[in-house]
Amino acid sequence: ASLIVMQQGHQIPPHTSKTDAMILVLDGKIAFMLNEEITILEKGDVFNFKALEVHALQALETARFVLIK
Repeated sequence: ASLIVMQQGHQIPPHTSKTDAMILVLDGKIAFMLNEEITILEKGDVFNFKALEVHALQALETARFVLIK
């Protein structure tokens, strides 16, 4: 697992993962784009996605989240 901190406005451009993954949001708010559909994730939210799905993130507020692969 990795703890990731993103400042408000920061983005991670579209990419894929070699494995299935899960995000657990600890603080803040992020927009998570998966296959061109955007989901807003906030503190306490958990989001799962499959390997090789195109995804991207943007911090709508400064956010801390755990990425589990």
